[in-house]
Amino acid sequence: MKAGIEAMNIYCGSAAINVRDLAKRRNLDNERFENLLMMEKTVPMPYEDPVSNAVNAAKPILDRMSDDEKASIDMVITCTESGLDFGKSLSTYVHHYLELGRNCRLFEMKNACYSGTAGFQMAVNFVFSQVAPGKKVLLICTDITRMSVVEGLSELAFAEPSSGS
Repeated sequence: MKAGIEAMNIYCGSAAINVRDLAKRRNLDNERFENLLMMEKTVPMPYEDPVSNAVNAAKPILDRMSDDEKASIDMVITCTESGLDFGKSLSTYVHHYLELGRNCRLFEMKNACYSGTAGFQMAVNFVFSQVAPGKKVLLICTDITRMSVVEGLSELAFAEPSSGS
């Protein structure tokens, strides 16, 4: 029995800004950003959210799959710290927009710093458990930061260049 990553894709949004230019505009010490090794950061557009990012990342993978392979996706796990509302899991939206099977298990894990790792471990253990032999898990890690700098809160300004979607 094997379990692992069959395919991977990334979608980070449609717009980006130069980190050094942003830091300069915010009157931040550029030396502090040397260790980030960043050139650009994403800037989420008003039409982008964790669901649209998740679907844009997953859709090319599903588009390359046969109908049988798509039908073998038996679980969708979304890992995020972002939310759209206070009740519905992002996985339900992802499931809908990717047109996955109606019997697919869906759930969301919160805690951006660890949920992706925990979600991967959950996916591997689901495959190894043989609860649904031959089935696959679609694991999506998605998050978005919408931040504005507030006058007098300079510590937030240093977080802005390293956040995005």
